[in-house]
Amino acid sequence: MPARNSPEGENSAEPAAKEGGPWASTTISVLGTYAFSTFTELFQPFPSPFRQILPLVIGTVIAVVVHELRKRISLVPPWPRIWTRISSFLVIVAWGAAGAGLVGLVWSVRQVVVDKPCRAATELRLVTAPENVLKLRERAEEYTRLNVGDGCAAVRLTVAPAPSVTDLIYGLDTGWERNDNREEYEPYVRLHGLQPDAWVATSTGEADYVRSQALRKDLLAPGGASVGREQLVLALLQPSAEALTLRLSDPEEHPLRQVWQTVGELGMSIARPFPETSSAALIGTSDLFAAFTSAAERKEVEQAMISGPLRTDTVPSLLCAFHGSRAKERVALLVPGHSVDDYNDGRVTEEDDAVGCPTGGQHGRAKLAGFRPAGASVLDYPFVKVNWPGQTTAERQAIVADFEKWLAGRPLYGDTTRDGVAPVHAEQLARTLGDLQDTLRPARDLHLVLDQSGSALGPVGTRVAEGLRGLSGVLGPRDGVRVSGLASRREHGSAELRPIADRRGRDKLDVLARKIEAAGFSGWDAPVSAALGAIPGNLAQGVIVLTDGRLFDDEGDDPAAALGAALEREPLVSGLQVLVLGQRPCAVTGLKGTAKPYSCLTAGDDLGEDLAKMIISSRGR
Repeated sequence: MPARNSPEGENSAEPAAKEGGPWASTTISVLGTYAFSTFTELFQPFPSPFRQILPLVIGTVIAVVVHELRKRISLVPPWPRIWTRISSFLVIVAWGAAGAGLVGLVWSVRQVVVDKPCRAATELRLVTAPENVLKLRERAEEYTRLNVGDGCAAVRLTVAPAPSVTDLIYGLDTGWERNDNREEYEPYVRLHGLQPDAWVATSTGEADYVRSQALRKDLLAPGGASVGREQLVLALLQPSAEALTLRLSDPEEHPLRQVWQTVGELGMSIARPFPETSSAALIGTSDLFAAFTSAAERKEVEQAMISGPLRTDTVPSLLCAFHGSRAKERVALLVPGHSVDDYNDGRVTEEDDAVGCPTGGQHGRAKLAGFRPAGASVLDYPFVKVNWPGQTTAERQAIVADFEKWLAGRPLYGDTTRDGVAPVHAEQLARTLGDLQDTLRPARDLHLVLDQSGSALGPVGTRVAEGLRGLSGVLGPRDGVRVSGLASRREHGSAELRPIADRRGRDKLDVLARKIEAAGFSGWDAPVSAALGAIPGNLAQGVIVLTDGRLFDDEGDDPAAALGAALEREPLVSGLQVLVLGQRPCAVTGLKGTAKPYSCLTAGDDLGEDLAKMIISSRGR
């Protein structure tokens, strides 16, 4: 065997050393990574920038010391090879830590000098009519982009749909809180929606009316700048518009009364949202009432719009319903002029966060044409600042004022300075809207009959209670609502109408909701026709039945005839509406043997909206 220190011995040992190389390299790599992470973690408790400076200094010192020691220390074999690897390992860890410290230090300096932390942007909240939300959001986003300095946004604007006129007044009176519990229940308070710093009203007359009716008149600043200009129009599909033009040559030269009558002669009806929930519809209705002065004519006009094929609560939902209607060729819409452009461009969003309905010519569908008849109001969209005590600072007021000035120079619609048809005088319109509210809200008693069988607990009980809480905007000041439960003690037994809550007004809706939540749902289904004879009271009232759909199963072989006969013989029941909750469709779509109004609908996702439509549409009956 060759000697260990002979040339042959060295050569013969080389292959063995190479075979152990990969294992040794891997071990050193793993140990180096562990040591580096452990070394840097030692400095985590220190504040920045010491977390970066200390690894930089210590790592550099260690690397220099180890490097010098490698040159000065001479060892006897086999220690030189082991020392070389250990020292290399220490140098790598030290320089790695120093490099990490240097990078961290540079980053910290850059954060302080270049990328200074942004201060929180001032949040402003805006509300406007649902048909204006998309346009106002575009303007708000543009304003936000213009107010970015050093990469930081100075202001952030949130835009949401405004509540109805009635709910606006209620919200101002209550500090924008809903405190519906008025009696023995513990307080239940929630915000009335997005609490606004400013409100883009539909017209100056509307703003003045809200200010005159609110108890806290000081909350709304008067004299806001006009940030848009648009006229109400009658919108028709192109073929229908051509037929109207053949009759009147130029419909915009004729008064609203004549255009309305001509549309009726063409076999068409005029649709608008409910004026209780849409300011544009409320103003449009005031225009029609000004055109038709007698009480009989006004009643006929209102009846025609209420009983029309499209019954919705906002302009966007009206346009969506119009798009989906099979009878759209026979319908004219009373809407703001810009909504016609929104429809034609496919820019209609039914809900605040929905994708929208696929309207518009861009999808290859027929477009709307809008006529501006004489006598239709011009909407001037005033910017109304809202001053909440304890929340309004000088900085916020300055930003709101600046946005108002900026928006007036870039109006939402039209040109605010142009000549043309003047808007209705603010005082006159405010007075008209006040009178119109009373005209549209005759005293009305409603009786809610809940399917109180065991199968209706989930779909009826909980949903009705929650949906009822949001109906203050559609109930008049003299309206009353009574709630009863309908069930039978045994299968196919006699119907029992059990009282749940006595007559309450719109300021006690939460009391009704709590009583519904506390009511038990048990027993068997019972026929609605038998319950109609047990309706209490001494005034004619509309009845709304809310059921999971099984109540129709106990009406015999001909439910339409049984319900029709029962409705006809009860003088205190002025009409019957059924709202089916759950998976079952309406089993009875029409009645026999009665001329009293009847309707049956399948509830959608928003039960409160479905109830509102039924309550509002019942006024014209």
